[in-house]
Amino acid sequence: MNDIPAENVLAEGTETNKDAALIERKRGRSPICSRLELIPMDSEGKLLHSETLEVVGKDLSTAGLAFSHMRPLPSQRAAIAFTHPKTGYLAVEVKVLYSELTATGLYESGCRLVRKLSAAESQVQQ
Repeated sequence: MNDIPAENVLAEGTETNKDAALIERKRGRSPICSRLELIPMDSEGKLLHSETLEVVGKDLSTAGLAFSHMRPLPSQRAAIAFTHPKTGYLAVEVKVLYSELTATGLYESGCRLVRKLSAAESQVQQ
């Protein structure tokens, strides 16, 4: 599977994807400074649990999520999952809109929320 290149990568389509992401970013966002799991998806939507990355949430809106991570993302489709001590497990499918290598050496990525995944969809299949 091809990694998403580090520098200013846009999802499939046109250069307007980043413009749309920046416009969306200006809407109400809330900080989400939590460790999250990013589980890449293959082209058929199957979760690749063996390639799970730990990411750190940055902010969240009704349409998207931004986060930081240590290495390039392996795909543009993924699930973001976390467990909250009071509300339990939550996983959502996301589509990465951009991913950039910052001056600090970390990657920052932004994605659009696609849909909530059921626990059965997001767990490792035996």
